[in-house]
Amino acid sequence: MSTAATSIAKAPPADPSDQRDRALVIAAVAVALLARVVAMFVLGAWHLNLADKYGNFTFGYEAGSVAYSLVSGHGFGSPFLEHLTGPTAWLAPVYPTLLAGIFLVFGAFTPAAAIAAFTMNSVFSALICFPICYAGKRTMGRGVALWAVWIWALCPLFWRWAITWIWEMDLSALLFACAFCFALRLRAGAERKHWIAFGAFWGLCALSNPSLLTFSMISALWAAWPQLRSLRGWLRTAVLAGIVALVTISPWLVRNRMALGHWSFIRDDFGFELSLGNYHGSNARAWSGMFPAENPRIMRQYISQGEASFVARHGALARQFIRQYPREFGQLCLQRVLLFWNGYVTLNTDVNIPWWRPWMFWQLSALALLGAVFALSRRVPAAWMYALAIFVYPIPYYLTYPQLRYRHPIEPLMLLLGVYLLQQLWFELRPRRTPRSTG
Repeated sequence: MSTAATSIAKAPPADPSDQRDRALVIAAVAVALLARVVAMFVLGAWHLNLADKYGNFTFGYEAGSVAYSLVSGHGFGSPFLEHLTGPTAWLAPVYPTLLAGIFLVFGAFTPAAAIAAFTMNSVFSALICFPICYAGKRTMGRGVALWAVWIWALCPLFWRWAITWIWEMDLSALLFACAFCFALRLRAGAERKHWIAFGAFWGLCALSNPSLLTFSMISALWAAWPQLRSLRGWLRTAVLAGIVALVTISPWLVRNRMALGHWSFIRDDFGFELSLGNYHGSNARAWSGMFPAENPRIMRQYISQGEASFVARHGALARQFIRQYPREFGQLCLQRVLLFWNGYVTLNTDVNIPWWRPWMFWQLSALALLGAVFALSRRVPAAWMYALAIFVYPIPYYLTYPQLRYRHPIEPLMLLLGVYLLQQLWFELRPRRTPRSTG
């Protein structure tokens, strides 16, 4: 292990209250927000979410549709806008509810609402500078942390979703990064009240994006690892956090049971999502013309069968394909692994702006994956949590289908790993100065 790596791994964590670093991060947050908002107006990307051939559906897609249903007095329902189909669990509740608040203030599907939604996304994106700094300083050192903060603030690669897509990607990235930091804090020592807050926080994450839960057990296990010597204490901690998380999401579960007539865990559309990428002759990506908003025949099926039966039927077709063609399913999963990381995946809609092209995304993937190897080999604090976070989180998308936007929640951690790798290579490859002879 190099001297530099040893100093990073063994140095005591920097004080988060350090005034200079705090000022730098606050400045980075302000710059990040300003850069995103200015780019939104310069590029005019927000116009892309206004009415097109699909009417207002492209304004937030299902999230915008549910938000409109909320403000028009029909409750949390009708995810495909043009059709009042009743209550839904197609989406988790947090982001559509936030979007409904924007509709109430700025009007539904208006330019002002689009600007407000993208500004909200930009705030979420800018605030990610705080957990990047916190995690970086405690695991990889001050230098890596501050470089990563300013790269996140200034690099257009990380602006895309905040200013072009009305969806929860940046909120999910903020929550994921904060969950990582929460686990770091608990690992250092925590009281019962901190574990209660941890459980409540994961409940909020689940209500925002259930896909984040792939990291919940990893973060909890890593945080509680020092307590494993006391099995009773560890179980008490784990059960307490789990109960609090369940209590946090239970009102939504009860709502689903009462509104839909059946129990569903936050979202109920997994069977349909599974079918979009798994059928004989699939390209491993999805959007094969089977989406209700794009296919009137499928929309009629959704309306006539009801959401639960519709999802169940398509899920059964996907599982039948998996049983009938296990080798083809395995090949599709391997293709999806590659597509998730190399950036060459099909989107519902694409933003024809030269700042963002699929080939721009694989470099970050390469840096992050190599950075994870370096971090593990050099025993960086929390290296296993970094590695498991970026390797386990995508598993649902390997089974269903990948999109570039699905990777965004782990990109703050990927950035830290990439900056760490570059720092270590710099330490290894820079010329060594030989001391001058005094004789």
